Amino acid sequence: MQTGKFPASYKQAHVLPLLKKPGLDSSSPGNDRPISNLTTVSKVLERLALTRLHPRLLGSANFTEYQSAYRKGHSTETALLEVLDGVYTAADNKQVTVLVGLDLSAAFDTVDRPRDPASAAAVRVWRDRHTAILAPFISERQDLIRQTGSASVTSRRA
Repeated sequence: MQTGKFPASYKQAHVLPLLKKPGLDSSSPGNDRPISNLTTVSKVLERLALTRLHPRLLGSANFTEYQSAYRKGHSTETALLEVLDGVYTAADNKQVTVLVGLDLSAAFDTVDRPRDPASAAAVRVWRDRHTAILAPFISERQDLIRQTGSASVTSRRA
């Protein structure tokens, strides 16, 4: 971790496609759930990296108390309960309540980038520093796909 290099031998995942439900057509890839297994050393190194990054992420101003993803003890259910509690509390207090649901699945396609040079430079410095830390872990991964009755196929992820 001190050198910032992640050995290529630890970047290969053995992928085993398993049927999502018994009785589905096994010849259709859409019915498979890929189970990806990494080496033990890879999992340990990734856990070490997570242990170092997690406190910084939780302390970030971008990580609010209402964020449910990537937090222990939080889920979509806890987020829904928080919203429902707010709606019920407002209704109990005779307040008008409007709940608007938005599909933000493509939200990052429309993110406005900073236009002033100082903000752009700050974003670039943050991005470059954190990309340098994360890039060795996520670049050039390989999947070794094993299917019953056929040879293994290796695919490379960018």
